[in-house]
Amino acid sequence: MNTLEYAIKTENDAEAFYAAQAQSHAGLKVEAVFRELARAEHKHAEKIRQTLDGAGEIDLDAGSEIETLYSDRAHFASEVRDKVSELEAYEQAMELEQASIGVYEALLVDLAFKDDAQALRERKLLEWLIVEENRHYKLFDDLREMIRHGDEYVENAEFANPPEY
Repeated sequence: MNTLEYAIKTENDAEAFYAAQAQSHAGLKVEAVFRELARAEHKHAEKIRQTLDGAGEIDLDAGSEIETLYSDRAHFASEVRDKVSELEAYEQAMELEQASIGVYEALLVDLAFKDDAQALRERKLLEWLIVEENRHYKLFDDLREMIRHGDEYVENAEFANPPEY
């Protein structure tokens, strides 16, 4: 399995994971966030497929046994509650996005000394994926901060000097 086939598998696993999260949080505000992330991960996989179309056939079945960050994750989990809170879900999603960034950066380093056309295409795509995953991380970080600010400042309103949004 080459780098881009692994990236497609990772994005497909991420799409399935976020779709499952949306379903398990049905009716809550966080459902829309997870549905949007599932759509974004699907678009990432499609863009990788389009890039690979010029390089030859994709054999995704060959990589079905390959484990990705999302392969063995069923749901977010809470250490203290039966159901994960919105804040916990965002924090755990941030961890997954950060791990994805790390994987893509490591793959990028592996391509650093190759300079053929395929390696250049793969590097460009990995750089784009890193930017996209950073955007997802920032989204979750912003949502987490809004929840934390609300919890902290409402709880101690008379002592707080909240920053402007």
